[in-house]
Amino acid sequence: MVLLAALVLSACGGSAAPAPTLSTSGLVATQSAMIDKGRERPQIGQTAPDFRYTMADGTEQRLSGLRGKRVILNFWATWCTPCKHEMPVLQGVATEQADSLVVLGINRLESAEAIGRFADEMGLSFPLVTNEDGDITERYGARQLPMTYFIDSNGTISALVLGPIDAETIAKHLAAMS
Repeated sequence: MVLLAALVLSACGGSAAPAPTLSTSGLVATQSAMIDKGRERPQIGQTAPDFRYTMADGTEQRLSGLRGKRVILNFWATWCTPCKHEMPVLQGVATEQADSLVVLGINRLESAEAIGRFADEMGLSFPLVTNEDGDITERYGARQLPMTYFIDSNGTISALVLGPIDAETIAKHLAAMS
């Protein structure tokens, strides 16, 4: 029996190669900070307060750098059940409209490691921003999760949805944006 196993293994080139795994941890921004230090929750019709975030590869991005594209800014947490339910919907729209839309998930107070595991489990491919200091969530007034801002291509807030979001609501708000 041992001889048979040795022959099979030698014929296959030894042990089997590990199966490839999906890793989305490169999509997690490991650092973030508000640039606009205002105090009140931004309102519809106002310019979205600017913040920066640094991706795992070291590239720094700014919300203002996304002008020219529409942005869905979703505030969420791994422990939030409604947040988990809306992630596949956000992933779908991020994939379908990648040429004209950016979906950013701003996490509330969790580590990059926890966010990376969540992204891998959910199969997410849009950027997830670690906000361990809570300054972005505080500036945007994201105390209730989930919460979603729609920002038009000029950087102006066109809508705010408190609570869970679905595909119909996303489509309605995107259609109304420039």
